Amino acid sequence: MNRIRMISSKEKYNIKITENQAKLKLIAQAKVNLNLDILGKRADGYHELHSVMQSLALHDIILLIAKKNEKPQTKINLTSDKVIIKDIKENIAYRSAQAFLDHFALQADLEIYLNKKIPLAAGLAGGSANAAAVLRGLGDLFNDQRTRTFFKGKRQEPISKMELLSLASTIGADVSFSLHRGTALCEGIGEKISPLRSFTPKPVLIFSPQFTTLTKEAFQWLNAPPLTESAFQNLRTATMYNQMFDQGLKEMNAQLKNDFTPALINKFPELNDVFAAFSETGAPFVRLTGSGPTIYAIYDSYVARDSALAELNKLNLPGTFISTYTQDAWD
Repeated sequence: MNRIRMISSKEKYNIKITENQAKLKLIAQAKVNLNLDILGKRADGYHELHSVMQSLALHDIILLIAKKNEKPQTKINLTSDKVIIKDIKENIAYRSAQAFLDHFALQADLEIYLNKKIPLAAGLAGGSANAAAVLRGLGDLFNDQRTRTFFKGKRQEPISKMELLSLASTIGADVSFSLHRGTALCEGIGEKISPLRSFTPKPVLIFSPQFTTLTKEAFQWLNAPPLTESAFQNLRTATMYNQMFDQGLKEMNAQLKNDFTPALINKFPELNDVFAAFSETGAPFVRLTGSGPTIYAIYDSYVARDSALAELNKLNLPGTFISTYTQDAWD
């Protein structure tokens, strides 16, 4: 039986301060790829991307605690409600906190708690969203004069969003967008961001299979050719994408694509059944997100989405349906 997660409404969080610590709750939003062109493999081993990313209401919650730190040293502890973290130093949220402190030459005693709702290794940028939320939260704590004393270091000037975006690109490919959020054209390995007009709110239905995929493996299955100058010809501009949003979901579905789709279907033919099931509900836009294996559909109305969910649940597909919607940055 498939479980259905209903997504909570918008919440606003404030810093809670006591003499010995400061607490900050943060929303880490999932994302989907409306379009994902993989232009080729670069000489440095990375892949050149051209993608439109969209934030969702689906989110994890991060509890960030900075403790009073009398000694100039750093401690970072990371826990989660649902995920067993075998080596916290390998977790991207931990690495994000460490990168923040190293980059700005700061020390702090930190506790990070992950309340996970976003499926893991699913193409929804759950890890990247956590990393970005940690960066944003640490920036907020440092920039607030009431909590500046929880950090040790020589820096005095506030930390800008541009500095955080630059740092985000060194942590993971989707971390820059997860820090920016909303609707955006992402290029390079994901660090070059051009904001697009809002594509919200649109009703979304996600299907997360019982298996996962690793991005590294998906790129191996794809086996993209070396990047050439010709790959940059005839790419859509931000203006063209903004205009496309007015053409409707069916036209977008016909024009946009995800280059991982053939490779994922070749590896997991059962994904064809999911695409077909979504299409049979009348979904005007159906797409694989990221390197998969999650497939999602966008509907014209919440009534249509909820009706589709009722029909899809009868199929007992092996995975989880999640009802959500497209959402701009919440804070």
